[in-house]
Amino acid sequence: MDSFDLSKAPLEFQEWTNTSVYIHLYTNVTWVIVYVGLIQRSIQDRSYAMPLFSQCFNIAWEITFGFIFPTDDWGVTAFFQLAVIINSVVTYTGIRYGSREWDHAPMVKRNLPMIYAAGIGTSLACYMGIAKQFGRTKACFMIAIILQAILSVGSLSQLLTRGSTRGFSFSLWFLRFTGSLALVPEFYLRVQHWHEDFGFLASPLMLWCCYIFLGFDLVYGVCFWYIKQYEQGGRMAQVQKKQ
Repeated sequence: MDSFDLSKAPLEFQEWTNTSVYIHLYTNVTWVIVYVGLIQRSIQDRSYAMPLFSQCFNIAWEITFGFIFPTDDWGVTAFFQLAVIINSVVTYTGIRYGSREWDHAPMVKRNLPMIYAAGIGTSLACYMGIAKQFGRTKACFMIAIILQAILSVGSLSQLLTRGSTRGFSFSLWFLRFTGSLALVPEFYLRVQHWHEDFGFLASPLMLWCCYIFLGFDLVYGVCFWYIKQYEQGGRMAQVQKKQ
């Protein structure tokens, strides 16, 4: 059954409907807050936090299941469409204020709009193919889990490469991490009580992506805290020198 409508779920899963709804509500709200925070920090720090390719992958996913293959649940579809609007601003600020991060790569810096457009366009084509082959619902879940793993690896790599926390904050990391983490037990419920349609969530590839997300995102939090302490120590030392 290719459906997001929980009323069509097996009776044993419908007992967990409220739990599922609350979990997804938390995840959706936290990610909206994260997107708004990314916009604010991008303008404030004249930088960007979402790795370039992850930004392309994520907004393309939202466009795909918000407009091209809209779900049969109006609430889910509405969130995807809202996310596209807010994430478009994230993309815009990333291009406008994040170009300074590419001083070491002038060709990339000069062609950021084209690179983002190409990344989003090719991602859309890929997701449309996956949706047609596996079905809308399965494709949406599979792509989301894979993209989360890519985001976790890319974010940690970007943080370590920059050696700076500009463009992001510890509170935004916490919301991003817990917002995605909350879905893990919900996925477990789907595997246990809606196995016919969601058993694939327990496949080796999906589990590997979850472990990658957990490992890299936890390490990201530790590294972010350490670098932030170092930055604050450096600023305090400069203030003391001036005094």
